[in-house]
Amino acid sequence: MIKSHLPLYPSNTQDSVKICGIKEKSIPISIKSTYPDALDCEEDIEVINMPITSFYSKEPFQPILSDVNSLTTWQLSDDSYMQSLKAKELEYMANPYYLQTMQPHITLNMRMILYDWMMEVCSELTLKRETFHLAINYCDRYLSRNYGVKKEEYQLIGLTCMYLAAKIEEVLPPTLTDWASSADNGYSTCLIIQMEKHLLKNIDFKIFPATPCNWTSWLMSQWDIFIDFHFGCVQGNNLKDLDQYADKRKVKSMFEERMILFKQANQRAYRRFRETMQILDVSLLHPGSIKFPPKYLACGLLYLMISKYFFESNYALLYYNGDSQESDYREKELDESVEADPFRLESTGTVQELYEDFIRAAVGIENIEEIYGSVSFYHPFLEFESSFELPVVCRTQSKSKLESHYEDFLAYQTHNVRNLDFVQSSLKTC
Repeated sequence: MIKSHLPLYPSNTQDSVKICGIKEKSIPISIKSTYPDALDCEEDIEVINMPITSFYSKEPFQPILSDVNSLTTWQLSDDSYMQSLKAKELEYMANPYYLQTMQPHITLNMRMILYDWMMEVCSELTLKRETFHLAINYCDRYLSRNYGVKKEEYQLIGLTCMYLAAKIEEVLPPTLTDWASSADNGYSTCLIIQMEKHLLKNIDFKIFPATPCNWTSWLMSQWDIFIDFHFGCVQGNNLKDLDQYADKRKVKSMFEERMILFKQANQRAYRRFRETMQILDVSLLHPGSIKFPPKYLACGLLYLMISKYFFESNYALLYYNGDSQESDYREKELDESVEADPFRLESTGTVQELYEDFIRAAVGIENIEEIYGSVSFYHPFLEFESSFELPVVCRTQSKSKLESHYEDFLAYQTHNVRNLDFVQSSLKTC
């Protein structure tokens, strides 16, 4: 078993992030092990407010052979989409050092401010998250090829990248006038069109990259299938099993907490999805994100988040044995000292092995150590305080329409007002 050299669970101790610049200082940061109760909407799914309940035995539950799927190894049902993503990765990567080598007039802080503004615009215009990620890719690649972009042109470039990305991704993209208005009409429509031509020429008309959003969304879908394949055969780990229980509401809540899923239409899965995607979004403001191929960004982030969610659920899925007497299950008390808790250490290793099997089958990464670089990059982002405000589209479309197209609902871009402060305080600027 490969041992991780990185913490896989939240810590109650305080770390500090050093900031280089005019004066060096340390900012204490503590990880929150519980979510803020931030989904404050009359139409939210009601979930019982109850302590995390876990199901344990001395050893992880081993289902009887007759209950196990005849296939012992999970495989992709179709790898054509994954292969198309892999084929594009290196071709569409930007120069990770373009700010230092190509752009003497553009600073790290200017890049963060522009990209945060672009995210907010995409959110307010009810655009898809992929539109924002496409625009970031275009912008980074353009700046990788054009030396000495002036400060006055920088926002125009970002605006044009969003304009182009929306035409690629959106069914009904905003009009050119809408885009000009989003920048307080600081740029004419003629300037935007002129910049679009220049942009397309400089990125060789290559406008269909495999973005971190593509990879992360696809991996989440495959993870949900993977978890159901390995644990869905146990009684109570499938939605269709829940009808037989008298206290269906309580059992459903425990099921949603236990099954570490991202795209199932329930509140806990939605919170996992939102938190993970917000970390992905805010990480794009950090120049370190450009150094990793999108596949490794997605795999590293998902590993960290899955480890976090297993920890928060007390690894209940690993030890749940399918017993129908829900009220008899006891919650296991975890020691504050990780080193003194063999249960937690063993469970952490099990999750690591489980995820290694997943990425081997899903994307062909044979050794989990390949993603340790991106895991290290994302680890400080566990401190980021997520926002669970519903997307702007909820103000314009009915709940029934959004629920009937849940995958589309998940695709809408959101914006967190804490993005800039977090990245600016954690980034070591020199």
